[in-house]
Amino acid sequence: MKADTDDGTCDKESRLDGSSALKVLLIIEALDGGGGRHVTDLALGLVQHGYDVWLIHGSERNSRRLTEELMQKQDAHLHVRQCSSLRRALSVQHDFAAYAFLRTIVRAVNPDIVHCHSSKAGILGRLAARSGHCKAVFYTPHAYSFQAPEFSRRKRRLFVFLERWFSRLLTTKTFNVSQGERNEAIKNGIDVPAKFRVIPNGIADVNLPSPDEAKKLIGLCARNKVVGTVARLSGQKNPVEFCKIAQAVIQKDPNVHFVYIGDGPLYGVTQSYISEHHLTNNIHLLGARDDADRLIAGFDVFLLTSIYEGLPYCLIEALRAGKPIVSSRVTGVDEIVQSRDVGDLYNCGQLKQAAQLVENRLSSPIRTDLIRSEYLAKFTLADMLHTIECEYDSRAKNNGTTA
Repeated sequence: MKADTDDGTCDKESRLDGSSALKVLLIIEALDGGGGRHVTDLALGLVQHGYDVWLIHGSERNSRRLTEELMQKQDAHLHVRQCSSLRRALSVQHDFAAYAFLRTIVRAVNPDIVHCHSSKAGILGRLAARSGHCKAVFYTPHAYSFQAPEFSRRKRRLFVFLERWFSRLLTTKTFNVSQGERNEAIKNGIDVPAKFRVIPNGIADVNLPSPDEAKKLIGLCARNKVVGTVARLSGQKNPVEFCKIAQAVIQKDPNVHFVYIGDGPLYGVTQSYISEHHLTNNIHLLGARDDADRLIAGFDVFLLTSIYEGLPYCLIEALRAGKPIVSSRVTGVDEIVQSRDVGDLYNCGQLKQAAQLVENRLSSPIRTDLIRSEYLAKFTLADMLHTIECEYDSRAKNNGTTA
């Protein structure tokens, strides 16, 4: 599925009439998780396609794998800089220092395109772009902050106000990773519909280990049934619900093993639940793993228990590996699991329903070809890069005006 510009055209040979490479500045606070993967793939893909890229990221919550991948690829066309003041937590001192750093970079580089990712970088980066009179400024929220139920109603109203102000005054266009995310933006009056475009996350196709090899890497045997996930141990990902579903399945079949790959602030809480309920033999917390996407090949079912999402990379990785999915029914997920050939959705908190769906998938034959066909049709890296590049080229030619 090739996604093109709004008028359906994109002639890569005519980029800026053959003039010098476009300069793109990418800004993200955390080079980790799905957002970090997205920005890394985008940066490396743009360089391969003839752009000059500067990437600014914070010093906290960074994936060693992604940072090493970028550092190894640095050259005259890829410049990676770390900003220690660019942090998730609100801080007048750090936020002002980060803004000053980004403003200096914008004025020194004079980019044709500034593309900000996630909420903190979205605010500070767009302000810095305006100070440098950049004409084409893009934003990818990777799930809006006002979608997060852990925030109070007052905070969510504040987040909506900020998103409106920054979108209307400082943004050329917002790229939403799912139609559901775009619908949330329009429903909350962030901006006019023409200012939003859905560009799904995409990943490259790679060779994966066999299921037996992957189970061995996990530390299990080929005969074990494995239900797994790759996610941060955070409130958004709801890891205790993962353990409760596992508990219900294990009570019926003690031969099933549940694997959680990831780290985060709820590691201790999750570990305590496992210990208190005597589940240590069947639920395995592997922590953060650089080979997480390869270990999915050893899963028999992929289970996601998030309470909100944008368009989760882990489920696209599950499609690529040909693994059936059982997931909570939240924004973005229903655009990946659109058919029972791919998986099943349950309502958050409905533990019996989720456990039954997992049991059904474990007892049913896996149609790997049907699952992979969804990935190949909708979520390839080539399509994602193609669509973003078309938007960049179009806006640069039109001096950042919205089509």
